[in-house]
Amino acid sequence: MKNPFALLLLCFSLPALAETGTIQCDPDQTSIPAWTAPGRAFVVEQLKCGQMVSVSGLERGYIRIQIGEKIAYVDAKYVRMQQETGLQDRRITELEDRIEQLQKSTSSSVRKSGSERLYGSSEYRRLEVFGGYSFVQFTNGGGNIDGWNASFTGNPHPNIGIKAEVAGLYGRDRVLSNFKYRGYSFMAGPTVTTRNLPVGVYCHALFGVQYLRNTVTTYGMDFSGSVNALSMAFGSGIDWKPKSRVGIRLPQIEYLLWHKQGEWAHNVRLSGGVIFRF
Repeated sequence: MKNPFALLLLCFSLPALAETGTIQCDPDQTSIPAWTAPGRAFVVEQLKCGQMVSVSGLERGYIRIQIGEKIAYVDAKYVRMQQETGLQDRRITELEDRIEQLQKSTSSSVRKSGSERLYGSSEYRRLEVFGGYSFVQFTNGGGNIDGWNASFTGNPHPNIGIKAEVAGLYGRDRVLSNFKYRGYSFMAGPTVTTRNLPVGVYCHALFGVQYLRNTVTTYGMDFSGSVNALSMAFGSGIDWKPKSRVGIRLPQIEYLLWHKQGEWAHNVRLSGGVIFRF
């Protein structure tokens, strides 16, 4: 036998055969017992050395034979199959081919299992929709802004997705209370998520545009101006219950950049809310 696994598979393949075998005894034996069950229960008959038997299968290392109208079991080492060597070789080759296919299938399953342990389950939601509150702090002392944040994330891969986000901001200047801010942004970019933890940890890099409108109220009159800026957000966050259809997005922390009129505005944004998965 070229492969030790072939003998094991042969044991499961023999039940489909119907062959003739010969009883072969040890040198100190003249007969061997045939049992009512594989290796146990009662002796049906004592089989003589060289006796021809009809083999109908194999169970747990015991050959199943037909004795008249009775079924009996004999230790496989005492039975020699009566078939051409070429036929045996062909069957062994077929069995080894099947073993090789099983080994490849098992190896593929192991690699898949290892990948799932490292990156997370292959079962994941293809679309995630988030909506919630956002808070932006200007690092240049311009004050704080409240607003809302909504995003849509498509997941073509368990750990890699594409996120599109829209957000609105509203607030006042910390020093000049009659100076109001209002802005809307649209950004998109890649996101990476882990799904093998009790919570979902993710990070993203978003790029887009920011529309800013400033209004100053003086003597009961409003004077306003607007500008479009390049907007970027780099951040990460945690999702509670990452495998359920509805979850909670714990505060998402981002470094928010605006580039307008040759200048950079460096801000920090916090977001949190509810996430729906489909």
